[in-house]
Amino acid sequence: MANYPRISKGEGKFTADVFNRVMDMMQWHEVHREEIQLKRPTRREIPQAGGKSFWVAQIVSSASLGSEPNARWQYQWEEVRLNSDTEWEPFEGGKASEGGDPNTFALNLVEWNNDGQGVEGYGYDVSPQGSDMFTASVTTTPILAGSFVQMWFVTEPVEDGAPFQRAIFQAPNEPAVKVNCVQDTGIGGTR
Repeated sequence: MANYPRISKGEGKFTADVFNRVMDMMQWHEVHREEIQLKRPTRREIPQAGGKSFWVAQIVSSASLGSEPNARWQYQWEEVRLNSDTEWEPFEGGKASEGGDPNTFALNLVEWNNDGQGVEGYGYDVSPQGSDMFTASVTTTPILAGSFVQMWFVTEPVEDGAPFQRAIFQAPNEPAVKVNCVQDTGIGGTR
């Protein structure tokens, strides 16, 4: 261990007491350096709000969860990180969904209560609307492949086995608007 000098007389505001306290702190740090290094979490280990760890993921693809009309999807994803001020790249050794494994796809919380009727999770009414001349309907679309989202794990209990970690995120879907126009032909028909 290094020898930390002491002084009995300082200069101006840099008193002997200030100097000696700095030496005490340096000595304490040197003695406890390994202990401090072991306790310091890496950036990826720092828990966020509610004890959850968040990461940035890129949506790779989506597939319907089987509801009709399609209103909820499962998403394949991979963890990404910023490699410069403007470019994202896959994080080598990072988290990712595993191909077709149903336990590794992510779910979007905004879609969770969607049922294809009335006002959906993103705030649009999907009920057909219009008049004698036209009808319009809004349908949901999945989050586009290539989109970036903030993701985290939640533990999902399983009746027949051990619980597993489900990736979830929260992002609004873009609605797709479909308009059907009806024209009166004047001869008792429409087209």
